Amino acid sequence: TITVKNTGNTQQKFDYEEKLSFLSRIFSSFSPSPNVNREKNEVIASWDLALNPGEVYTIKVRTNFVLPLIILLLVIVGFSVMTLSRAKPVTIKKTVTRVLSSKSATYKVILELRNGNKNLKNVVVRDFLPHIAKIHEKFGSVKPDKIGTNSLVWSLGDLAAYDSRVFSYIIYSEVQVLGALNIPRAEANYAHNGKVDSAYSQSVTVTS
Repeated sequence: TITVKNTGNTQQKFDYEEKLSFLSRIFSSFSPSPNVNREKNEVIASWDLALNPGEVYTIKVRTNFVLPLIILLLVIVGFSVMTLSRAKPVTIKKTVTRVLSSKSATYKVILELRNGNKNLKNVVVRDFLPHIAKIHEKFGSVKPDKIGTNSLVWSLGDLAAYDSRVFSYIIYSEVQVLGALNIPRAEANYAHNGKVDSAYSQSVTVTS
């Protein structure tokens, strides 16, 4: 706030200027309205006053960054909520390591299933084997509900938010593996809010 007073006996002219950046100008308000000119990277607000003897004139300049900060915060929060709502609640990770065995090629497969912040129903995990691989009848703490020639199925039912499961099993090949062995990705099917969705692990390539 700037206050100008004519303490003389005759009318006097007063000139006042306020320099602002372009950003500050956007979020500034003036009372009364000034003359506005632009020079290089600045905005110049100016007032030409003619005051009578004893007259007092008040100029108010207010710059408020609170509102744009609030708007920016709301945009960030909205974007975060939208991103989280679109993100799949389930992630599934597959790791494969070779183990010592009398067989030609033996590998331990581990699946890590992690749920996000949503309660899921009808959760089913399926994993698939290369055609040359066979399943060893040795599993981790959770045995598959269905064992096929080249697939395994775990039917979990409901899965609470932030819950997780780990599955492991052994595969082997009785023939020599030459070069790289590609192990297909696993999948998890589930239902949430009446909609069925799926998540997939990465496929894994191991070398002999």
